[in-house]
Amino acid sequence: MLAIDELIARFVSGNVTESECIELEAWRKKAENEKIFSVYEASWNLTRKAKKTIPVDADEAWERFSEKDRQVLLIPAKKSDTVDKRRN
Repeated sequence: MLAIDELIARFVSGNVTESECIELEAWRKKAENEKIFSVYEASWNLTRKAKKTIPVDADEAWERFSEKDRQVLLIPAKKSDTVDKRRN
């Protein structure tokens, strides 16, 4: 027998056996348990929506990042930026 959280996870992911489904249905008959199940199910559904990603070209993104990094390193500081403000 699986822990209830594991059983719910198997159910919402579509990996539940028929006997596990029957076990879960019996557990869900209590109103308190149905509330718990609903929270798990809502969390699962939000997670599934969040997994939809935009394809990213990692090499191109790294090149853009590196290019910006090099630009920042090559910009000389202005003399006025390096002057100790306490003297003024």
